[in-house]
Amino acid sequence: MGFEEEDTEARKRLETTLDELLEMTPDRLTRSDELGTQLGFAHGTPVFRRTLSLFRELREADLTGLPAQLIVKLQHSAQEAVNSFKAVLTFSPGAAGQTNPEQVRDQLITNISKQYVTHFEKIAPILSYTAGTRAAVARFESRTQSVIKQLEALYTENEERGTAILNEANETVAKVRQAAAEVGASQHAVHFMEEAGRQDKTRRRWLLITSSLGLATLGFGIFNVWYYVAHAPLLTTAQSIQLGAAKLVVFAVLYFAMIWAGRVYRAASHNYVVNQHRQNALSTFEAFLKAAGEDQQTKNAVLLQATQCIFAHQGSGFGGQESETQSSPQILEIIRSVVSGQKE
Repeated sequence: MGFEEEDTEARKRLETTLDELLEMTPDRLTRSDELGTQLGFAHGTPVFRRTLSLFRELREADLTGLPAQLIVKLQHSAQEAVNSFKAVLTFSPGAAGQTNPEQVRDQLITNISKQYVTHFEKIAPILSYTAGTRAAVARFESRTQSVIKQLEALYTENEERGTAILNEANETVAKVRQAAAEVGASQHAVHFMEEAGRQDKTRRRWLLITSSLGLATLGFGIFNVWYYVAHAPLLTTAQSIQLGAAKLVVFAVLYFAMIWAGRVYRAASHNYVVNQHRQNALSTFEAFLKAAGEDQQTKNAVLLQATQCIFAHQGSGFGGQESETQSSPQILEIIRSVVSGQKE
């Protein structure tokens, strides 16, 4: 059982006990008609009334926010009061072993009076809490109603002014959105700056690798020329052919490794330049828009060029005869179709 179900069940038990208790009215508890004025409980009526009044206030209070542990304590107090009042209702002067009925009756009233103190100590803080909550809710409701009335009056008196303010606000929002879009485009230049930095590091690394392979190839070639000149008279024709073939394979591998590393270096350099170009284009985008002023056609042209700079196809740098296609007509058609769709 969860906490919420436990609290609900505890409140139900408390309410059942309180309903049983409040059925015992002071008139029933006096029992003057049954026991007469001498043995009746008429002089205990004030004690009965204040005890029942205390529990009646508890029954009318909103105990929704109380935890189950406190509700259980309240239920025990209510059950104790029920048992005490039942003892009053079942009191019989002629009960077996009872020699002094008046003393037993007075003791029952005294017990209820003493129990009232304990009941009060448990219930009074709860009633204070619920009373404060009710007062706060009432004040909040009153304040809310007052504010609602003021807002309704203000809206009625200034409906036309409110419409004008709303239109002005919409225009301001539109301008802010446009400005945010313009500034936002230039802020994205940082992505290309980071990519240019990575490509710069890559090209420097491959430049070192290419230079190392070139020096190794050159050194290998010089060494072989020296070795052949120095040892040619000592080698047979077959040995010369075998040694030449082996050296040719090694030289070819070094040569092609150098060529491949050079191509990677060239591609990295190409990508570095492309990303730098895109960074510079986006960084100056906002300045050109401001320079265009209210000329919408110029703004569209600047936007078109910025879009082309970002999305147009760029060669990878690996192909020696790569053609960098111009995609501005396609981008222009896309923008025109978007604008036409918005107008429709």
